[in-house]
Formats: sequence, C-alpha cells, structure tokens
Amino acid sequence: MKTILISIFCILNFSIFGQTSDILYVPNPKSLVLTYNNNHNPLGFYIGGYFRTSFSQPYIYTTPISFINRAGINLVIYNNSISIMGGGYFENFVDSLGIQPDIWLRINPLRTILKNPKGFDFSIGINYMREFRYAVGLSIPFRSIY
Repeated sequence: MKTILISIFCILNFSIFGQTSDILYVPNPKSLVLTYNNNHNPLGFYIGGYFRTSFSQPYIYTTPISFINRAGINLVIYNNSISIMGGGYFENFVDSLGIQPDIWLRINPLRTILKNPKGFDFSIGINYMREFRYAVGLSIPFRSIY
C-alpha cells in the first residue's frame, strides 16, 4: 500500500506542474540539444548529442552514431521565454575525455511577446564554445492539471 501511494504521489507531482521541453538543432556540428524546464522552478537541464547517418566504409557494418556530447543546467530568466544554459562539451569521447565550457542563450520569441509561459513556441539558440553557433528548434509544452 505504501508503494502504491508513493507511486501515485510521484505521478501527480510530474503531471500537476507544467513542463516544457525544447528540441534545438545545431547545424554546424550536426547535433541535437534537448532541454527540460519545469514551469514552477527556474532550474532545468539540457543534454545534447551528435549524430551521423552516413557509413564510414562500404564493407564494414556500422550503425548511425549518436552519443551524448554535451550536458548542463538551464536557468529560466523571464516568463519561461529566455534562458541561460551552461555546462560542458565532451571532446573525443572514445580515446580520452576533454571538456570544453558550453554556454547558451535560448530565446522563445512568441512567449516573450505574448507573455504566456505555457504556449507552443519555436526556439532560437546562440551557443559559444570556441566560436559562435546558432540553433533553431521547437518548444513543446506538456499539459498540466492546474
């Protein structure tokens, strides 16, 4: 009974508060960055992965490579529309691990203009890691009960 009650409270905790997730595409290194935010908590997290869909040699079986190459925290500043993200970018993941600082500024323009933190929006991101990069994507809100 105790396990069932704890499970119900955990499910309600995740379904009562509204969450948003952003999917950003960074075209220069061909990677995806996924962010998660709770609408009632300014802190969230992000994780990114590099992907490649081409095969290296025709006679060697290789699957499309996708692995995590960046991770960090996400701080929402204004009405769930502007956030600063900071973390690390992992270089040369197979041989040795080198970490570069990874700094992001992500803006959701429609939420900024309309001042509605719960709506569907697109995202624009600016990344600085040795050079400036841009990213575009979608911001998807999850429905909440409140």
